[in-house]
Amino acid sequence: MSSELRFEGGGVSAPLTIRESARARVMRLKVDQRTGTVLLTLPRRASRKKALEWAAGQRGWIEAALASVKPRTDLAPGAELPLHGMPHRIDWSPERTRTVRVEEGRIVTGGPLDTLEPRLLRWLKREAAELLAAETAEFAEKAGVIVSRVAVGDPVSRWGSCSSSGAIRYSWRLILAPDWVRRATFWSSGCSGPIPSRRGYGCGVTGSRSTGSGAGERCRRRSIGGGKRREAFGSRGAGGGSRRIARSSQS
Repeated sequence: MSSELRFEGGGVSAPLTIRESARARVMRLKVDQRTGTVLLTLPRRASRKKALEWAAGQRGWIEAALASVKPRTDLAPGAELPLHGMPHRIDWSPERTRTVRVEEGRIVTGGPLDTLEPRLLRWLKREAAELLAAETAEFAEKAGVIVSRVAVGDPVSRWGSCSSSGAIRYSWRLILAPDWVRRATFWSSGCSGPIPSRRGYGCGVTGSRSTGSGAGERCRRRSIGGGKRREAFGSRGAGGGSRRIARSSQS
């Protein structure tokens, strides 16, 4: 549900959305860097009045986070997106077939214009799945670990995750990131725990190329996150700029 609180930053205007969760133990405030959504998650018995007062007190932090939200990139003719971290222009012509190919900084395709965006999204996800599966198999062999399955999805705040069964689920947006970010994702986890957070793509991530676990550690230190978050009224810290204020009062 939305509240009357509204925040403005960088041309983005967003209401405060409130969600109650039976699993929540602290009040958590998050700004989604992909959509500009401002979400306040509450434990079921938390005081709504105190929660709104706390959220209102975070206005400066929230509006600074909104100001950093990158505009959405439409997959339209002439638009640019960062394939492998390098800008590529979408080169569309109605005379061409629907086949998508990459040529010297261009993503070349044809077919009906009204279905261009969903077709390019499907192509990007297929490319990501194929590349990540091949690289994961190579890296897993070198690391001496067994990966049971590789899949791609669109998680909000992580590049991906590795289950106890050895299945890795990556963000398809890694196809947009520089090669060193994609490669560091596997090595930093060793398929034994959570993979570092990410900053949403299609934006840009800059940094020197690096490989191995050191690159993964740099990912963690740089706090590459898809959302900015603060917590309050609990005993646990969240890291990445989160802050605890006081214990929760129940209504």
